[in-house]
Amino acid sequence: MKAIRAHVQDGKIVPDEPIDLPEGAAVEILVPDNEMSAQERAELEAEIEASAAEFERGEIEDAHAFALRLVAKA
Repeated sequence: MKAIRAHVQDGKIVPDEPIDLPEGAAVEILVPDNEMSAQERAELEAEIEASAAEFERGEIEDAHAFALRLVAKA
């Protein structure tokens, strides 16, 4: 899954950068509630970006592999 930034313009969601998706591709859009402060939103976005970078570097362990490793230690 890939997160993209977008904004609303004239009632439509417009990506901030070009997206390489096939025509007609289905996408899921999660709309954040406005209960977060600007500081909380900035911290969350920084953590998401850091996690995405870890994933790109291959530093994220597959959940299934992690579970198997835990079971093997028991």
